[in-house]
Amino acid sequence: MNNQFYWLNIAEYLLIIITLITLVISTASGNLATPLLCLTLTVLLNLINRLVTEKRQRNKINLGLKKITQRVEQIEEIIPNKEIIMPHFPVEQSNSVEFITSYQEYLESLEKSLTNVVQYLNNSAFLSRIEYLERITTDLRTEINHLTPNKSANFDSKITEKVPVQEIPNKPLPSRQNWHCFNTIFAHSESVTSLALTLDGKFLASGSADNSLKIWSLKDGKLIDSIIAHEQALLSLAFTNSEKENYYLATGSYDQTINLWTLNKDKNQAIFLKNSHTLTNHTGSIHALAIAPQKNILISASYDQSIKQWDLTTGKLLCSSFDPLGAIYALALHQQREIIASAGADGSISLWQLGRGEMLGFLSGNVSSVQSLAMSRDGQILAAGCVDGNIRIWQLTADIFQSKIEPLPNHVIKAHSGQVTGLVFSNDSQNLFSSGADGRVKIWHLPTFYNVGILTINEHDDEHHNRVFAIALSADGELLSVGSIDGKITIWLRDN
Repeated sequence: MNNQFYWLNIAEYLLIIITLITLVISTASGNLATPLLCLTLTVLLNLINRLVTEKRQRNKINLGLKKITQRVEQIEEIIPNKEIIMPHFPVEQSNSVEFITSYQEYLESLEKSLTNVVQYLNNSAFLSRIEYLERITTDLRTEINHLTPNKSANFDSKITEKVPVQEIPNKPLPSRQNWHCFNTIFAHSESVTSLALTLDGKFLASGSADNSLKIWSLKDGKLIDSIIAHEQALLSLAFTNSEKENYYLATGSYDQTINLWTLNKDKNQAIFLKNSHTLTNHTGSIHALAIAPQKNILISASYDQSIKQWDLTTGKLLCSSFDPLGAIYALALHQQREIIASAGADGSISLWQLGRGEMLGFLSGNVSSVQSLAMSRDGQILAAGCVDGNIRIWQLTADIFQSKIEPLPNHVIKAHSGQVTGLVFSNDSQNLFSSGADGRVKIWHLPTFYNVGILTINEHDDEHHNRVFAIALSADGELLSVGSIDGKITIWLRDN
C-alpha cells in the first residue's frame, strides 16, 4: 500500500509537468486537445490520490482507536471504580476534517480521564497499603514460626498444605425458615436503591434512581408521601424515630448532598415530608448513611473517602475522618460500643470512634471490594458483603486490637453468584439476611453458618433484570422489605 501510494504521487507530479509542457507547446501551435487530455488525467489522478490518502488516514486512526480502547479497558480492569470518559463520536465520516476534529476532541477527553486515573493512583495510598500488607505477612511468619518451633521455619513451604476443616461441635441443625410474599408495591419508575424502616416498624422509606423519596405504611403498603428529594439518583437512606416519636430521615445522593427530613402532620392529620437541612460538605457521592438516635448523630460515608458525623437535628458538622485507602461504599454502626465500621473499593474494613472520628484500627483478610456492611445488635459480629459474592465475618472482641496482627475473618460464607448488595442482622443476632445481584435473599443461621432460607425475588434469567439492591428487616424479624432493579418493593412475611 505504501509503495502504491508513493508511485501514485510520482505519477501525479509527472502528469502536472507534462500538462504544463504541452500547454506551452499548444499555445504556439493552437492545438489544445493534448493539454486538455493531460489536464483531465491529472485531475483524475489527484482524485484517486485524495481517496487513497483518506483511506490511509482512516485506517491509521481506526488502528489508533483500537489500541487506545484496549489501553483504556486495561486501565478500567486495574481501577474498575474510576470512571473513564469514553465520549461517542462518529467513526464513519465522509468529511475527514470533521473526523479528525472529533478524534482530537476524543484524545483531549481521554487525556482528562487518564489524568483523573493518575490523580486517583497518587491519592489512594497504594504504597502505604503495600507496606501494610508486607507488615502483616512478616508478623504472620513470626507468629507461625513461634507456634511451631519444632517444625520447619520455612513458611512458604507450609502455605500449600491443606488446613483441616473445623467441625461444628455437637450443634443441632437449625430449622428451615419459610417466608411468603404478601404484598408487591410498584414503587418507582427506576431501580430501588435503598430502603429504611423506622424503629417502631410503622413506616418504610424508599429511595430510587428516579431521584424520588417515598414514605409507605408498612402495615398495608399505602403511599403516604412522595417527593423529588435530589437532583440525581438517591444512593442511601437512614430512618429512625426518637423516644418522643419524632421521625428523622436522611437521604444521600449522587449529587454529593445530604438532605435531612422530618415527618410532619398538617391540620387534617395527613403526614408529609419536610426538608429541614441540606448538607453540602462532601465532595463525592453519598453511598451510605447511618443514624445513632441515642447520640443524636448522623454518619455519612462518601466516594470522597471521608466519613462525617453530624448533629441530626441542627445539621452541624461534628467531625470528619479521612480514609486514605479509597472510596467508601458501606457503613455499619453500634451505638453502645461507639463503633463505626466502614469499607469500600479497596476491601479493607476500618473502625472509627463514634462522636470523635478517631480511627480505632483495621480488619484484614479481604481484598474484594465491599458493597455492604452489618453489625449484630450485641456488637460482637461484623459482616461484610463483597463483590465476589462472599460474606466475610469478624468477631469484634473487646481485645481485638491488643495484638499487633490485624484481625482476620473468622468465617467466609459463599453466599451469592454476584455481588452482595445488602446485609442485615436479626435482633437476636442469630440470623443474617443477605441480598445479591443474583435476585435472591438468603438467610444464614450464624451459630452454624447454615443457609436456612432462600427468597427468590425475581424469576428473570437475565442478570440485568433480577438484581436486588436493598433490604430492610422489622425489629421483630418477622417482616422483610426488598427493593429491586425493576422499581418494585416486595414485602415478605415469615410463616409460623
